Amino acid sequence: KFPNVASFKIPAEIKTLLETKVKNIKPEDWTLDTLKNSGYTLYRFLSELMTSSFTEKYLKTHKKSGKGGKTGTVKREPMEPKIIEEIVVYITQTWKDLKGTTPKLMRKAILKNLGKFLNNMGRKLNK
Repeated sequence: KFPNVASFKIPAEIKTLLETKVKNIKPEDWTLDTLKNSGYTLYRFLSELMTSSFTEKYLKTHKKSGKGGKTGTVKREPMEPKIIEEIVVYITQTWKDLKGTTPKLMRKAILKNLGKFLNNMGRKLNK
C-alpha cells in the first residue's frame, strides 16, 4: 500500500474486484443521481479503492488539496495532484457506462466524494 511502496499504483487485484462489483450492478441502468439506490455507490467504490491502495495512516494525515482550513488546527498534507488525477481517471473509466454522465460530471462527483472520504478519515485522527 502507498506510501510504503515507491510510487502510487492501484493494485491489479483491487481493480479486478472493484470492476466486477461495478459490472454486477449494471451501471448502464443507473445515473449518478439514482446510483444511491443501487446498493453500491460511487462513495463506497471510492472508499474501497482508497482503503485498499493507501495505508490508514496516509489517509488520516492527507487531504484532497492544500486549500482551506483554520490556522492553528491539525494540518493534514495535501495529496499529490498526479495521484488524485490517476484516481479520477480510473474511476471515470470504470463507471463510463453510467447513463447520462459526462466526464466533467463524473470528475465533479469523484472529487466531491474524495474530499468527503478524506475528511471522514481525518476526523479519525482526532479520536
